[in-house]
Amino acid sequence: MINIAEDVIMARTNQVFSNTTFVGSLTDFEGDAIYYPVTPVTGVSLIQVKDTRLDTLRTLEQGVDYFTSSESIQFSEYVSFYEVNINFSAGHSEVTLPSALRGAALMLIGTLFANRQSEKASVVEKIPYGIEFMIQPHVYWRF
Repeated sequence: MINIAEDVIMARTNQVFSNTTFVGSLTDFEGDAIYYPVTPVTGVSLIQVKDTRLDTLRTLEQGVDYFTSSESIQFSEYVSFYEVNINFSAGHSEVTLPSALRGAALMLIGTLFANRQSEKASVVEKIPYGIEFMIQPHVYWRF
């Protein structure tokens, strides 16, 4: 039930509870920034790119080819790549996890436990409004 509650709240807020490594891949990328799909990002470990379909992957250097912030990867110039592979870490520590998200997870665990005889125990389609209101200020929107 704890994993289900964590997954539901993470899916609604795009915030990662515990430190996790993500691998992302983009094709036909043009621009000067890539925005992270989740928050909080704790670090970027690797960015590899292909300029064309036939090229081999080459690794970009942080501080020279790109710079990182908490929301995005900023390239030093406008770029055009056939393929971009990114490895990054994201997640809260026990100290940085907002208390409202922790409380919402505990309330959802209690709700799941109280209604554990449901046919769809592993799928939560509608969470209670109180939990929804607790997590609303922590939703990370990115378009």
